[in-house]
Amino acid sequence: MNKYIILLFCIIFLFLLINLYIYQNKKKKNYIIKNNEIILLSPNLDAEYSRFNIKTKKCTHLYCLQMVNELLLNKNKYKKVLILGIALGGQIIHLLNSNKNMYITGVDILDDNFDLIRKYVDQDRLKLIKYDAYKYVINSNETYDAIICDISIGANIPKFILTKKFLNKINKMIPKSNNKFLLNSIETKIDTSIFKKSFTNYYIKYNKNEDGNNLYFITKK
Repeated sequence: MNKYIILLFCIIFLFLLINLYIYQNKKKKNYIIKNNEIILLSPNLDAEYSRFNIKTKKCTHLYCLQMVNELLLNKNKYKKVLILGIALGGQIIHLLNSNKNMYITGVDILDDNFDLIRKYVDQDRLKLIKYDAYKYVINSNETYDAIICDISIGANIPKFILTKKFLNKINKMIPKSNNKFLLNSIETKIDTSIFKKSFTNYYIKYNKNEDGNNLYFITKK
């Protein structure tokens, strides 16, 4: 009798393992691989959000390249970086493979591509956190050399990004001269006077891309 019970448990356990394997392999990926590039697709799969080249380990989109290159101008200054909104992880992969002295913390409310990102970087210099970006910033006591904010809801940025509370905290998290806050506002152009309420002694560079991205690079003086 005991043999049959053990056999039954083994059959049930095997059945559960098989179904778990099937479920994991049926899980729809949010990216495709084409011509040595990994392309992040939008939820309805009719457009792309970002992409990077597998061989070169570099971003492909112009706006992404501009944000990355801003932090590669001086590799000795930007060693500790926070990225809010990871998506495909192209910025992380590009930066870590271009600056061997850089350490990145990435925060995203979804962890869909965390395993993918880890395949292409030195994991000892990367910390990925599945968490709400607003809560992370407000509750953090960390400081950084640079912070990238690349979060979108469709074609818009979340409202919390332009609140005084959020920007005040960002200002405290980049306390030193030449520290940077890089913001991608997608299709929404921002009234830069908003930044004056939270940042002092800074200069701002604005780039408008043909693909609709509005980039704001705030550098502490």
